[in-house]
Amino acid sequence: MEAQSFCRKWGGRAFLALCAVAVGLAIWGVQVAYSAGEMLNLKRDCSITAVMPDDEGMPTPPDNLVYDLYKVAGATQMEGYDAYYFTPTKELEALDSDVAKKLAASESEDGRKALSADAYREMAQTVAKQVLVEGKTLSKVASGLELEKKADVPAGLYLMVVRGDSQETSWEEGENGVFTFGLTPTYKFSFSPELIAVPGGAGGTTANDGNWIYDLTATLKPAWTQREGSLEIVKTLTAMDASRPASFIFQVDAWADKLDGSQLVYSNVVTVDFSAAGQQSAVVEGLPAGAYVRVTEVYSGASYEIEGSATAEPGAIVADQVIRANFENTYNAGNPNGGSIVNTFTYEEGQAPAEGGQPTGGQWSWNGGSTEEGGQQ
Repeated sequence: MEAQSFCRKWGGRAFLALCAVAVGLAIWGVQVAYSAGEMLNLKRDCSITAVMPDDEGMPTPPDNLVYDLYKVAGATQMEGYDAYYFTPTKELEALDSDVAKKLAASESEDGRKALSADAYREMAQTVAKQVLVEGKTLSKVASGLELEKKADVPAGLYLMVVRGDSQETSWEEGENGVFTFGLTPTYKFSFSPELIAVPGGAGGTTANDGNWIYDLTATLKPAWTQREGSLEIVKTLTAMDASRPASFIFQVDAWADKLDGSQLVYSNVVTVDFSAAGQQSAVVEGLPAGAYVRVTEVYSGASYEIEGSATAEPGAIVADQVIRANFENTYNAGNPNGGSIVNTFTYEEGQAPAEGGQPTGGQWSWNGGSTEEGGQQ
């Protein structure tokens, strides 16, 4: 988005809004309250309010989201015009002189043209990184304000940061820069820091028609991802035939809401191998948080007996944690002819495995064949 200059002097009713305003409107989605035909009044009270979108496809967002506003620049009337330019704060000048110079250049037409939407996003990232990651100082005019609550601010340019309250950490730095986030037990909601300017021209354009916007409602545009956790299958073997290794095979299924088979989100088999008696385990990672898990020991060999149940239901996957399913087997010396097993697995019913080998429905079935007479499937 290039800043376009449309500026006439007072005699011709000059109406100019800076690109920053258009950027704020385009990125956040803004509802406005303004008075028709009024000339710019930088002494008038302004406000910014952050709200979540009304998106039916969006999961339930965190209930502890708040937002902070950092003042980046003030607003100065352009002499002879119904317009203003940015005056960087002293703190911003000390924080990042390059960003401060770009904003100060908004007094000129060439400076305004240089402030594209991408340029504002880049400046927002630069300032957010120094404040959040490096811990440098930039004054807040609103701190920890709940969504849908209004922040009364003077005219100017502000860095908006949305985050989860009461989190030990509320930001991360990735390939696309710094972002903040809030958490639910099952989802992570991410927000990019953005620059918001008030007042602005109606319609989010750089050419104002006299309807200055003093109260902005910024509708956030979060991204969300499924949180994940892990399952550890712990197998205890109290005794074994030391002359050959032993393998135990488990069917792992997970459902989205409950153990009713209505929405299978994971299905696969896991093997735990032993060369000596004791305890071994296998970890299944990347399971959707909130999914309910059932683990069934589908093969233990002819020489080993299960102690207790062959099925475990350890509950729901917890984000960033490990839940465990425990199994115990003992050596059955009275049936030594287990043979060596040729393992084959057949995917039955439901959908075919997804790309990468992980099935999205149905179930893996084990079919074993003995290579020695007396072997047992």
